[in-house]
Amino acid sequence: MADESKVVQGIFSSESWAADLIRNDRGKIAECWENICSILERHPAWRGVLAFDEFAQQPVTRKPAPFAQAAGRWQPEHEYEVGLWLANHLKMTTRGMAAIRDGVMACAMRHKFHPVKEYLDGLHWDGTERAATWMQELLGAADTPYVRAVSAYFLRNLVWRIYDPGCVMRSVPVLEGPQNRGKSTAVRILGGEWYSDAQLDVGSRDSFELIQGVWVYEIGEMAGFNKTDANRVKHFISQQVDSWVPKYVRGRIQVPRSAVFVGTTNDSLYFRDWSGNTRFWPIRCEVTGEIRTDLLAELRDQLIAEAVVAYRTKLRRHPTREEETELFEPEQAQRLAEHPWQPVIFTWLKGNPRGRVYTEEILTDGLKVETSKMLETHSAVVGRIMHALGWERRREPSGDRRWFYEKPAQPKGAGAEKGGSGESIPF
Repeated sequence: MADESKVVQGIFSSESWAADLIRNDRGKIAECWENICSILERHPAWRGVLAFDEFAQQPVTRKPAPFAQAAGRWQPEHEYEVGLWLANHLKMTTRGMAAIRDGVMACAMRHKFHPVKEYLDGLHWDGTERAATWMQELLGAADTPYVRAVSAYFLRNLVWRIYDPGCVMRSVPVLEGPQNRGKSTAVRILGGEWYSDAQLDVGSRDSFELIQGVWVYEIGEMAGFNKTDANRVKHFISQQVDSWVPKYVRGRIQVPRSAVFVGTTNDSLYFRDWSGNTRFWPIRCEVTGEIRTDLLAELRDQLIAEAVVAYRTKLRRHPTREEETELFEPEQAQRLAEHPWQPVIFTWLKGNPRGRVYTEEILTDGLKVETSKMLETHSAVVGRIMHALGWERRREPSGDRRWFYEKPAQPKGAGAEKGGSGESIPF
């Protein structure tokens, strides 16, 4: 053991950087995080091991640590292994884990990297345009202007969220189709090693941490969203910054969002909110053919490489106002789960042709709700239904200033002021 100790100490002493280590009054290496950081960064056994993954927001090993067989995410139990290694190889002991934890973090933070950026930077597009047609050819979606738009915009948003984290992206593509036909597999292929489908409790503290290190997050069967308040869902999807308390940092941090959400569902009517459905881009799969996951895996890099070129040339990644009105809204309306009052109100309005109606008229005459049983929520429901039917809410200019609904002279979306300019809208 004595000879082995001399060899170990000899190797350590031969390193010129060892002279820079902080020592105590007795000449021994001090038990401080600064020394541990230097050792983990400069000792031959540790050189190039620790790094900080900016995408996952945590320390990792880029090659196997001396006590491990493979590289990967840094785990809390690894701190004990570091302590044992320091004691066995350098005769350096630490009384607590704080110094080791801080030393690991300090060393890792000196070597930051972003794995998805490295992946994107290494792609080379072959020049064949596929962005606008991959959903038709690989997912069996119908070949329509709407599907072409979603196909291209989705891929571009994937890339934008990496190169410009925190950029505005309030929309979620939703792949529709029968169960076990390849929808989830397709989403997993697109996300690669940065894919996740873990159950998400929207808006909880854990939800922000769960999406770190995730590029493509699948919302399976829209389960977590349909069971959540619509306003919380819209707020969560629209957030540009994730805020949470990570394991390796003292205090709360805020990180621009890099994750992109994709929904999958077997249902055809899954919008429960009358206003939140604009956040979703539904795509019906297997309309013209089967989902071809094998070919998607083969072409995945080229699809994303084309989107990288789109980012560099600043192509559009959101629908124009005209596209929103003419292409997106009709598709979204088809997935809206109809409120039971809507057909009743529609029939009543048809039988009472007039240009202006009041909420109380709709409730009492159309829906036969007794005045004594009317609630504020009833007015809100009527308002959403009237909006969905194309009526506009206005207020009396004088007198009791009551609100009423007026049927517009033109269909909703008509006229240049409704989107003819082609202005881009980020949702």
